[in-house]
Order: sequence, then C-alpha cells, then structure tokens
Amino acid sequence: MSAQPRHVHPTAPLAPRALLTGDPGRALALAQLLTSEPKMFNHNRGLWGYTGVAEDGELLTIMSHGIGGPSAAIVLEELCDLGLQRAIRLGSCGALSDSLELGQLICVDAIVGADGTSKALVGEAPIVPDRQMKSLLADLADHSGLVVSADLFY
Repeated sequence: MSAQPRHVHPTAPLAPRALLTGDPGRALALAQLLTSEPKMFNHNRGLWGYTGVAEDGELLTIMSHGIGGPSAAIVLEELCDLGLQRAIRLGSCGALSDSLELGQLICVDAIVGADGTSKALVGEAPIVPDRQMKSLLADLADHSGLVVSADLFY
C-alpha cells in the first residue's frame, strides 16, 4: 500500500489502539461515551474517526468503517499504516441461536471466513483472535463462541 492512505485522511494523530464499528453514528456515540474531549480526525468518505482520552488516561481512537468486510479491511489496513497496533470491532451480528438476545456481547472464539475478503486475506486458515486480548475481554461478554463472516447481511 502507498504511504498516503486513500480513504482515511487524518487531521490529527491516532492512538495505537482503536475500537472499530461500521456505523459512523455509533462511532460518535462511543467516542462521547468512552473518551473525554474526543476530536474528530477523519470524516472523509463518511468514515468518522475520533481520538480522545479514555478512562485509563491513554489515548483511544474510535473509527467507523462502513458496512462489510471489504470496507473494514480497507480502513483497518490504512489505520495500521498510520500506527494502529490493536483493534477491537464492535457492532451488529446475526444469530442462529435462540439463547442470544439483542444487546448481548459476544466474545469471538474463532471465525469461519465464508466471505470473499476473509478468503482473500487468509484463505482457508482458521481466523482466531489474539489470545491475550480475548482473555481480557471474555469476562465482559455474555457469550462466547464461533461466528461466521458472510457476504450477505440478511
């Protein structure tokens, strides 16, 4: 990738850690909830990004990436080129289990990549989260388990 990102045009520094979400409105709400004095650093292409100081006193970036794997992959790659080191994706998902309720948090054990982006990036290899990050998040979640990434939303 080129040194100059094409979709993310930051007007201020980013944090080395970020929360990612598809919806720009959700990015704004999270920035207002989780950081003090969040500053918008990107609004190019409707990809709203904010950096502020989190409760632990460290900078936190919150960024929207639009809908779907291709858009998320573009934004994540560009953020990594800008210095991002850790990211957690927050957002919507469907479920095949009646035991899940709206608003519950799921900590992902592994992902079945049934979409084009996952297959292009990792082939048929298993997609698993960072073990240390997963162990830190597991106690916060209502459920954990296997998820599927697919091209179709409905």
